[in-house]
Amino acid sequence: LPEWLAALDAETGAEHDGKETPPSPGQTAGETAPTAQPAKQPTARKKKKSRLNTEQQLKAARSALEKGDLATALKFYAKLIRRKRYLDEIVADLEQALLRYPVHVEMWQTLGDAYARQDRLSDALEAYNKAEALLR
Repeated sequence: LPEWLAALDAETGAEHDGKETPPSPGQTAGETAPTAQPAKQPTARKKKKSRLNTEQQLKAARSALEKGDLATALKFYAKLIRRKRYLDEIVADLEQALLRYPVHVEMWQTLGDAYARQDRLSDALEAYNKAEALLR
């Protein structure tokens, strides 16, 4: 049994009758062929997330807020706050939104984050304290 067939047998668990197999086309007798590899399955490509620029993120946050999707709005606002983008607009949006949702803890926290990024630390502390008071 040729080495390449024995190796293939070991991989696949196949058995042969012991007779030598003739060489493959293009292979001379006694030459070993490369072991067969299972065909690779095509890998599913991950869908690349489209990244919104900061202006689009602000629009998306405002749109979500307008629809009442507060979790999505706050997610976009938080990203912008981390990047220190549109802070004045975000503060105005959140202050206005808190008139409609005065007991929304996460919104108070996000407003506190925006104030902190603007170095308005006493305002940030006040917003964080309101959020904490709502948790009690």
